[in-house]
Amino acid sequence: MAGLEEKRILDSVHGYIRIEEKYIKNVIDTEYFQRLRRIEQTSTRSLFPSARHDRFIHSLGVFHLGSKIVENLSKYYNTEK
Repeated sequence: MAGLEEKRILDSVHGYIRIEEKYIKNVIDTEYFQRLRRIEQTSTRSLFPSARHDRFIHSLGVFHLGSKIVENLSKYYNTEK
């Protein structure tokens, strides 16, 4: 992602997640993705009020891990034919 415009979002599990601006505009800023903020991933918020486990944060973590996988696989496999 070097040289591209990006945003960094702080996640309590993964640290800073860097997301390219095109994904922010076309995916994350949509009303459908933003609705994930209101859906709980786990039911532990009543036990730990400061814990944030909603589907929005979970989805950003999945994006981060998927990006890392693609980045590392592309180092080892030449996709050009």
